[in-house]
Amino acid sequence: MFLHNFINMEYYYWRAWEYVVHDESQNIGILPFKPLHLYTGQMYGDFLRGIFVKPKPKELRQQTFVIDEYGFRNQPGMYKAGVDAVDFGTSQVAGLADTQSGILGEILTRKYHIRTYTYPKASIQQFYQEDRFIKKPPKFAIIIGTDLELLQRIDLFSLHESNNVVYFHPWTRSDWDKIFGDKLFHLDYLRTLDYAKRFSTLRVLSYYIFTEIMNKKYNRTQLLLKKRGITLIVGVMPSKSYLYRPLYKNIPISKTAIYALYKELDKSNIQHVNLLNPILSFMKNNKTLLYHSDDSHWNSHANEIIAEQLAKKIHEISGE
Repeated sequence: MFLHNFINMEYYYWRAWEYVVHDESQNIGILPFKPLHLYTGQMYGDFLRGIFVKPKPKELRQQTFVIDEYGFRNQPGMYKAGVDAVDFGTSQVAGLADTQSGILGEILTRKYHIRTYTYPKASIQQFYQEDRFIKKPPKFAIIIGTDLELLQRIDLFSLHESNNVVYFHPWTRSDWDKIFGDKLFHLDYLRTLDYAKRFSTLRVLSYYIFTEIMNKKYNRTQLLLKKRGITLIVGVMPSKSYLYRPLYKNIPISKTAIYALYKELDKSNIQHVNLLNPILSFMKNNKTLLYHSDDSHWNSHANEIIAEQLAKKIHEISGE
């Protein structure tokens, strides 16, 4: 134990979210964080955390992490003051590797005057059932993620017909089993397809099945939100591997999963923003990285591009 503590430098260096997270060993959902907590200090990327070494001074950067009264990464009092949009996603949208001013919701609010509430890692079902969102619904629900996240986390980003699905806060492993054990039929599809993707002959087919399931569930989600006057907008961000791994540079865009996903979204009735073209255009003219070099998450430069495209779409839908 002494040797483990000596090697495991997490006891001495940590990321901001590890300061504000609930101290619950069974917690797998992470969110909500501890309400009204603030962290301002040093942090480092999750690649370093994964190998448990003490980072070098140049690998540390400053991060501010603000948590509102509900336990989400927003300025206190923001939702009560009224918002235009709520954004959903994984830790990418939460901006776990970025300082507060660089996360998507803050950029949309500050730069484009679209007041956006950051609500990542919580399911859209939870949003749909939570009293504060029922009493004061936003105009837009924004789902942002990589192609893999949107295809494999349909459980997080889709609504059920029932309005009384049980959810727990914060989630524990036992809660997860109660909620998702055998109630969501598509999880069986996902397990099968994950296995099928190992075989090249089934890889393309599996992605088409993924997108078919996704479209059905996202279209249902869109219709349920529309009944409350909420417009769903989906955005697909290219993954770090897609943008930076040499292997992907030799694959035609038309043969990639993200291309197939955008093609399906174009055929659907779902409002969406195409992030692939502006991202690739940016990379042709800039050497600035869109993902942190020491972390698996995209950075504030990517959020600037995403925010710009979302602002255009929202103004288009609003007729402005």
